[in-house]
Amino acid sequence: MGHFVKFLLPYKDDNGNYLSSDSQATSVIEEAKKRIDAGAKGVAITYSANYGQTLEIHKTYNAGDWNTHTGGANQAGVITAMENFMGTTETALQGKLQIAPITTMSYESNRYGDYTHKEVVEADLKYIKNLLDQGWDVLGWINQDTNPEYAVGGGVAKSRDQYGKPYFPKELSDLVQETFKKYATDHI
Repeated sequence: MGHFVKFLLPYKDDNGNYLSSDSQATSVIEEAKKRIDAGAKGVAITYSANYGQTLEIHKTYNAGDWNTHTGGANQAGVITAMENFMGTTETALQGKLQIAPITTMSYESNRYGDYTHKEVVEADLKYIKNLLDQGWDVLGWINQDTNPEYAVGGGVAKSRDQYGKPYFPKELSDLVQETFKKYATDHI
């Protein structure tokens, strides 16, 4: 059985200067290598994804590939840097370091295909549970702004859609936070 751990990944240093995506990605890579060397089957890091990214991440992994080509700002910039390293200096991590998306929003007028947003998030949580059950360690991303809570649903997902509804409603945020806390207790 894998472990679900809080993983503090600051985006600013002690002086308030922003840390580069490369620097943050290096921290993720070093933690992943340490955990794999200690016996983890693989390591995944939680990530606030939009629905399109979630679909692409799963499509990539289901095809046996490792590079999801995730792009964007904030957390996505760190994921991009992580995958860039995996394509150059950290090729041994291909297939062993992955993204565990939590779908915080959809850019398509809150459309989630045949599913509700809650059903998509529940599937995301089940995916993480399956990784844990298969012996993967999952890094629950936190930063200095979210600590002790997990960094899920910040940035654009905190804003509201054209109807004034939050992209990532509080009830879904609460569901993720509580489930992650349970995973951290059940998968020490």
